[in-house]
Amino acid sequence: MSLERFAVICTSDFNLYNRWFSGEDITPVLEQRASLGFNSCRVWTAYRIDLIGDCDPHRPGFYASLPEFMETIAQYGLYAEITAFTGPYVYFPTQQAMIDHWNRLDDVLNGVTNLLDLEAINEWDNPPNFGVPLDQLRRPVGKLASHGSGAQDSPPTLPAWDVAGYRSPGSEWQRKVGHNAMEWADNLHCPVWTNEYPRTDNDPKPEHWFDGAASSVLLCAGAGCFHPPEGKNSTLFTNQTLVCASAFVQGAQSVPLEFQDGAYSRVEPNPPGILRIYRRTLSDGRFHEVRVRE
Repeated sequence: MSLERFAVICTSDFNLYNRWFSGEDITPVLEQRASLGFNSCRVWTAYRIDLIGDCDPHRPGFYASLPEFMETIAQYGLYAEITAFTGPYVYFPTQQAMIDHWNRLDDVLNGVTNLLDLEAINEWDNPPNFGVPLDQLRRPVGKLASHGSGAQDSPPTLPAWDVAGYRSPGSEWQRKVGHNAMEWADNLHCPVWTNEYPRTDNDPKPEHWFDGAASSVLLCAGAGCFHPPEGKNSTLFTNQTLVCASAFVQGAQSVPLEFQDGAYSRVEPNPPGILRIYRRTLSDGRFHEVRVRE
């Protein structure tokens, strides 16, 4: 079996499984994500949150149907990061109920070939999540697993497992999404990507999305997770979100993946209008640069 490099080009689609399991037609969403060039989506599994949805995992067949959902999105070339815990916990009155939810997700996703990773928690240090027994969750075997991500510029959940998620701060985010995730990857000795960017309604400049994705592919495990308002409830991207999504994917695809093996350096000084110039140089002297614009 030959191995090929894979750069994570993901989008938030938190409510996607809930919509599919509830009988809604998600085909237009899957077609759009795939046609834009996304290769994965971030999907949540238990929540009742305004503007996202109401996903009750106690409905009959909820866990058993997950492999069929994964097969459905695989038809569009999509992997999924499946997230267990997002808070608040209206459906898990006890810690044992949380552990049971995690175990059932872990069991049912065995053998699923388009699972990007099984993620324990989104924002472990957000107060609604303080009751989640992260230290009691078994570490999955036979699949990539993430112990979880923190809030803005916080460390991933420790100890890290096979991969880890990071969330960048809002200030100069386009230069930090790749660089800071790279620093965590170096520290934790595992692949890291930014699994929640700022939303497109907070920064509508497509050049920022191009540069952030390109720098992330060059410096860490991929472009990470595009995070538009429509990604919360898994509806079609429209208007400026569509423009930024296209720029994000183009930026991610602009970096030849062979240069991820190169030695990291910064090129200075920065010309006017440029925040950073990141470079990776291969042993044969070839290099690739990404310029991150203000």
